[in-house]
Amino acid sequence: MRHRLAALALGALLISGALPTLPAPAAAAPPPPAPAPAAAAPQARTPRAKVAPAAPVTYAGLAHDFARLRAEARALADEFRALQAAASSLSPAERRRRTADLDVRSRSLAARMEQLDARVAALPEGAPMIPNLAGLNADSLALALAREFEPVLRAFGRLANPFARNAGSGPEIPWVDWKAHLRVTPLPTVATRNFTRTAAPAAGIERVSLAHRFGDVRVVQSADESLRVAVSISVQGNMTEADARALADQVRLDLAMDTACAALASIPELRGESDRAIRVDLTLSVPRALGACVRNAYGDLIVSDVAGRVDGSVSFGDLLAHDLGSPARLEVRNGDLKAERARATLDAVDQFGVLLIREVTGALMVDGQNSEMHIEDARGGAQLTARNGSLRLRSAVGPIGLSAQNATVGVESVRGNITLNTQMARTEISQVAGTLNAQCFDGSLATSFVGQPQDLQTRYCTVRVENPGGDVKLSGESAPMLLRIPEGGAGRRYDAVNRFGTLTLEVPRAGSAAIQAATNFGTIYSDLPMRRADTGDWQRGEATIGGGEAQVTLQAVNSSIRITTAGR
Repeated sequence: MRHRLAALALGALLISGALPTLPAPAAAAPPPPAPAPAAAAPQARTPRAKVAPAAPVTYAGLAHDFARLRAEARALADEFRALQAAASSLSPAERRRRTADLDVRSRSLAARMEQLDARVAALPEGAPMIPNLAGLNADSLALALAREFEPVLRAFGRLANPFARNAGSGPEIPWVDWKAHLRVTPLPTVATRNFTRTAAPAAGIERVSLAHRFGDVRVVQSADESLRVAVSISVQGNMTEADARALADQVRLDLAMDTACAALASIPELRGESDRAIRVDLTLSVPRALGACVRNAYGDLIVSDVAGRVDGSVSFGDLLAHDLGSPARLEVRNGDLKAERARATLDAVDQFGVLLIREVTGALMVDGQNSEMHIEDARGGAQLTARNGSLRLRSAVGPIGLSAQNATVGVESVRGNITLNTQMARTEISQVAGTLNAQCFDGSLATSFVGQPQDLQTRYCTVRVENPGGDVKLSGESAPMLLRIPEGGAGRRYDAVNRFGTLTLEVPRAGSAAIQAATNFGTIYSDLPMRRADTGDWQRGEATIGGGEAQVTLQAVNSSIRITTAGR
């Protein structure tokens, strides 16, 4: 049932062709040479018959089959989208035929997902599919598998045919739980080693570059003009102390001076050894005059109180940045991003995580994919993109440009103009001291207390406009539309045109408006006395409430108009 509900609520994800495009996990970590252990009982969840795999389960095989299923799902998504675009021009019989064909193929995909689920369940619980990194830290590759695979597998659960929703619930899509295969007991620490490298940056160098993996990186402001890198090594696993110290001694840090100062930590390779791991944490102290470019994988990145430019990215880890004095670009793939108190331009990208941004003085650019985004106190304008996730913006100074696809969007307390472009999104906008221009395809759009003119163009999108403070121009198609105007409104114009969808106007009893309404192949229903003037296929009517200060024009094509009053 949970898969069916997810399909009904979010099935439009695949119609848009917006399946997450993820890098092939096998490229990030080649498979171990040995096959996985023999099958064990699956973890406790919804009872379902399991079919033992015919061959030993290996990560390479899983990754290969996963990639094939993902490609097939994307192809189905394209066909769903094409069917939706052509639906109005197809005969009912042709539409049923193509719908049935896509439904059969969707069920076939679900059956193969069941087989993949059985193969994953055959892995012993707690046994990592990738050795060496499983016991490294919370962002080891084992967790990376869960983070990277699970959202896409969840998308399979949204593969519902929108044209067959009334015919049945659709196929049952399995929920593959990769997290059962995380190592929950960390490997024991056998040996540690710490050392520091210090250098004076050569003249003309503008930034420090660092590429790292398998540990956390912290970037701070240096107390003097020297560059300093503190290294902390932890060797974990089942080995003697002598072997652990020998591994720790193989870790070295190289500093190269050229047009930039490049730092690189060399770490011994432990691929294929699931009971051993090496973690290397770095603290980079940067002179005030230099910027920092840091790339980290399988670990976190913390940047604090840095005056120079920052370019930081993390794969399979979290990024925390605060008190940034110069323009910064931050990117996280499979992890969370938090940035506070940026005093210049900030460009932030997050995939498959939670993004939290507060107190940005300069221009803000944010791109989120499969992310939960929260932005507060953006003072220099913003360009925001949300795909397959959610976005919440509160307390901002415009202009604001916002693009959303398969997302839930909330905007509140903005001083400035807003430009909105959405596809299959649920959007609510309120308390705006500026204009709003919106183009929305599918989903819903609700606005309230927008102080300046609104121009909204929608298709297959439910619209609700409440208490506008300026002129309103609405143009919609194939979805209901509600316009609720306030009292007064001298000199304001409210124009609404809707095709193939009910158009409702709500006016306060103490309001003041002159209303003109017209519809063809529909009916005008009014709580107000109307002067009728029907001609041909058109019904026309006029009504006045109060002094008729606001001018309201309503037009419905192949749909009806409803005019009602409220005691506000």
